[in-house]
Amino acid sequence: QVPKLLLALVEEVKRQPLTSPLRWTFYSALPPLATAPAFFRSAVSQLHRALRSHDCMLTDDGNFCVPRLALRCSPEVRSAFALDINDAVADSDIGADQEDQTTDGGAAAPNPGSVTTGPQSPLRTALQAQGQHLVHEQVEASVSAGLLDSLGV
Repeated sequence: QVPKLLLALVEEVKRQPLTSPLRWTFYSALPPLATAPAFFRSAVSQLHRALRSHDCMLTDDGNFCVPRLALRCSPEVRSAFALDINDAVADSDIGADQEDQTTDGGAAAPNPGSVTTGPQSPLRTALQAQGQHLVHEQVEASVSAGLLDSLGV
């Protein structure tokens, strides 16, 4: 019954607003298999097995996918997926003026980990064509690598 209850929780989490921290913090209720007490390992293993085949992994586009279709990456790699190639070239041409713009009330530079709303990079297009997604930044920052490994991310 516990795996069914957890899957119901995931479905409720999916209905939360995009800005709700519950979308990335609910994973804290799941222990990694390696750190689970021996008595609970069987139950934790059942939970992980149920989640591996369920759209439960929050991705950087705000949707959920099966964990095996989600990829972890460093902030540097994430920026290559997030930025349009022309934006990256334009940003590199700005140089030292960028700091002056942000301190003089100008628009702040985009967060390298955020997905732009404009044209996508060729890398993101290729990733999506393969049915793959990037794990949401907040999930990567707050969920233990052991749990992500257990879920197949």
